[in-house]
Amino acid sequence: MDRLEWDCTDILPGEVVKRKQDGVRLYDGDNKTEFSDGDMSLTTHRLIWSESHQTQGLVLHLRLIVFTEDERRFGKSSKIVLHLNPPPPDKKAGPVQSSSESYMKLSFSNHGSSAFHDMLKSVLAAREWERVLIQDLWLQVLRVKLSELGLVELRRKCN
Repeated sequence: MDRLEWDCTDILPGEVVKRKQDGVRLYDGDNKTEFSDGDMSLTTHRLIWSESHQTQGLVLHLRLIVFTEDERRFGKSSKIVLHLNPPPPDKKAGPVQSSSESYMKLSFSNHGSSAFHDMLKSVLAAREWERVLIQDLWLQVLRVKLSELGLVELRRKCN
C-alpha cells in the first residue's frame, strides 16, 4: 500500500483507459484495507482506484509492478496479486507511509477479474508509459537543439 498515491482520477495526456471494473477491494499483502467496493480503471500508465464518481483516488503507476498472478480459492472472490518494486523516492503522499508487504491484491466482488487480469498483462507487456517518456525526452532534446541553432543564427547575423 505504500506504493499508492492520492491523485486526481482524470486521465492524463497520452494516457488511454483500457478497462474499468467496479466492486474492487484493495489489500495490503493479505490484509484487507478500508478501500472496498471501489471502481478500478486500468490505463496505459496507471491503475486508478476511486469511490464512485470521485475526482480523487488512489493511483498505482504501472512501472512499479514487477509481475502479477491470479489467486483463486473456492468460495472466495477472485484476486489479482501485484508484486511490486519498492516505492520511488519522489512518490506523492498516499494512504500509508510504509508497508512491510512487497505485494498488494485486488479483489473482485462483481466478477471480471480474469478479463481485467488479461488486459493488465497485455498493458504491462506493451509498456506504453515508457514510450511517452521517450517521446518527451526526444521533444526536450529537439527543443534544446533548435534553441542552440537559433543562437548560432543570431551570432552569425550579429557578426
